[in-house]
Amino acid sequence: MPAPARIAAFVLVSAGLIALAVVLAPSDPPPAPPPRAAPAPVAAPGSELIAATGRRKARLDRAATAFIAAFLRYEVGDLPASVARSLDRLTTARFGGYLLGARPRQLGRRGLARIVKVETAFLDPAADRALVRGVARRPDGPEELSFVFVLRGGRWLAARAAE
Repeated sequence: MPAPARIAAFVLVSAGLIALAVVLAPSDPPPAPPPRAAPAPVAAPGSELIAATGRRKARLDRAATAFIAAFLRYEVGDLPASVARSLDRLTTARFGGYLLGARPRQLGRRGLARIVKVETAFLDPAADRALVRGVARRPDGPEELSFVFVLRGGRWLAARAAE
């Protein structure tokens, strides 16, 4: 078969196949997929929740700073009645009993400490446990401290030393 005849045969067969496809194609368009449900919006915390968490954190910051100030005096053996009362008021019964029941070993004169930094962070979504980290400066150098605090009866209390 000469080349022009092959081209004509190809065109005729192609046109026939296209016509057949048009005849056999469904006349209705395919159904549209059902509309997707919009994803549920993520609830942003309300302003009252944010304010309550802010107040809880402010109380934690105050308790942590007061506890660290008392603890810094306690650990060098400076334990007047006011420091003992502060430790008793700012700790759980178990941790306070441990601290006040066993006097710390004084490792020489370390001097007065000045709190340089106190950082607090909640440990769970309920915001009733927190990690408190502090840095103090003594004449012989810096000292890092960390404690776990728990919320009990609306009060933040030091529960144990943390690593």
